[in-house]
Amino acid sequence: MSRANETIRGVVKIGEALELAKQYDVQVVVFIKARDFGSGKCTSGTFPSYARDSMTYLSGPSGNKACVPMFWKSEVMDRFIALFNEIGRRYDSHPNLEVVMEGETTLSKGPGYSNAAYDREMKRLITEGKKALPSTMIVIQMNFYDPDERSLLNHMVDVGGMAFGLPDTVTCRIPDASERNRIAAKYDARNSCGYTISNYKLMREYADKLAITPNAETYDLKWNETEASYRTASEYMLADHFFMQESFCSRVDGGCRNGYVESQLLPTFKRVGNIMHPECPSSFGTCIENDGAIEHVGSGGGGATAEDNGAVIDTRSETPLLLSDSCHLFKSNTYLPPTGFGAVYFPFLTNSPIFIQASCAADEDGAFGVFMDGSSAPGVQYVWDTGYMGTPGGVWEEVPIIGEQIPNNPGWINAEASAASYAYAPTEEIRQQTHLFLAYVCTWYNDTWKCGCRDAACTESFWQLQAFRLQNET
Repeated sequence: MSRANETIRGVVKIGEALELAKQYDVQVVVFIKARDFGSGKCTSGTFPSYARDSMTYLSGPSGNKACVPMFWKSEVMDRFIALFNEIGRRYDSHPNLEVVMEGETTLSKGPGYSNAAYDREMKRLITEGKKALPSTMIVIQMNFYDPDERSLLNHMVDVGGMAFGLPDTVTCRIPDASERNRIAAKYDARNSCGYTISNYKLMREYADKLAITPNAETYDLKWNETEASYRTASEYMLADHFFMQESFCSRVDGGCRNGYVESQLLPTFKRVGNIMHPECPSSFGTCIENDGAIEHVGSGGGGATAEDNGAVIDTRSETPLLLSDSCHLFKSNTYLPPTGFGAVYFPFLTNSPIFIQASCAADEDGAFGVFMDGSSAPGVQYVWDTGYMGTPGGVWEEVPIIGEQIPNNPGWINAEASAASYAYAPTEEIRQQTHLFLAYVCTWYNDTWKCGCRDAACTESFWQLQAFRLQNET
């Protein structure tokens, strides 16, 4: 695990790792890699002797040799589920445990194998694993799964709290040639490596239903291909999380060099920032904390005129959300807006404050306020006079934004002193749910209107999204 330029290496127990994570304010991913790609025919030290009777030695793709568990057998899956149960019993309530990840679903044929048996046992793992870890995201890495892939993914959607993972996030394996070439050319990646992976597309298909959590074996990347892999995960796979693991070196261009973390990984993350979706799609019930089925609004367009007001709403895309411990989700420019939405800070300014805020405390009648604070804007700031509140009941409602009207520009008001209010029955259940608010804000900066920006380039306009939970007091 890493924080800034500090890196912790070595083998530690899960409990020790969680205590370290608490000190460093980072999250822990437990990766159960129950397979061995060596040539020891299941006799290597990877597996204890009592487990070897549950293993089989297989010849996989490209001649890879692998020792894998016979998960299609109920008695073998029982052992694996027991491991999930014990991890859950000890650590599920720990605030720094974020993910438990299963190895991968490939290379799974052997004595007694059938697609039906394997599918049955994998679905049992998902169901029982989630019971064991109700507060922890579980990642299933689906890699060349011979049974019906969508049937397994749909079962994960139904169970909730699950994530669709995939190993080997390498740009050259994107199945769409135009996207593969675009990312490769822009971010210094290979554009061909022998074959493509169709499940990259399947991740895009399920991005509005499951958390998407690919990982990269850094051993498979060129020395300077970290950003390309990161962009492949975020821009093509629509990932919520991205895991980089293994030896943290590169074998592709001249051997395994040392210093991958310091020379490639940390500089890349500092340069590109957090470009992942913040969290899994809460509106589909697949998050750990399910806040209700709110249909999230997608992107709109617009500019600083009444005729082109950004009031077009597109409900095609769903938005992953993760609430922080405080009232607001998006508190500063370290929180990238979800795909399809604009930022509630000025992305073209350093250390920008947020300009869409909520009172976060409902009065006795259930009313609470949302306001635009344009006082910190680098120039004049206008807001369209209609916003949208995502209600706990699961629908979007228009909310008038009140303020000083802009002369000769109907529909626009001065954002420096504007506000919206909304009221409902303030039950404890509703108080704990996620509330969403959309506004369309334009700022005059460098002699041009910048409307609905989500990044410094501001080449597209979006509705700006804020999310919050009510508190008992402001």
